[in-house]
Amino acid sequence: MLSLCNDLETHHGLKPSRRMNVIEKMVMFLFTIAVGTSNNEVHERFQHSGETVSRCFKEVLKSLCLFAVEVIKPIDPQFMSTPREITMNPRYMPHFKAGHAIHVCVGRIGRQCTRYAYFS
Repeated sequence: MLSLCNDLETHHGLKPSRRMNVIEKMVMFLFTIAVGTSNNEVHERFQHSGETVSRCFKEVLKSLCLFAVEVIKPIDPQFMSTPREITMNPRYMPHFKAGHAIHVCVGRIGRQCTRYAYFS
């Protein structure tokens, strides 16, 4: 976890604040998603305001999305071949002819993570 926090801080824009370091931000984020807890419960447990909890959650999520774009890469980046699991399944194949739709879908997922996956 320390390595991930360091990587997010040095390469993906997650910065410490005056009152909270990157590790505490990451711990609050992981606690929130692992337990499925509310902002109010995180606020009570970590003794930070609800606004601070929300802001830190967004910061960590944004950094993790940037990290994911760098780490999650397709085996065939040009999408020249369609995976066997799709070609052999009549349920999926009509939607994925010639690999074009796969490229479009993966591209949209990547953009959605970096542009729209933030909570208000």
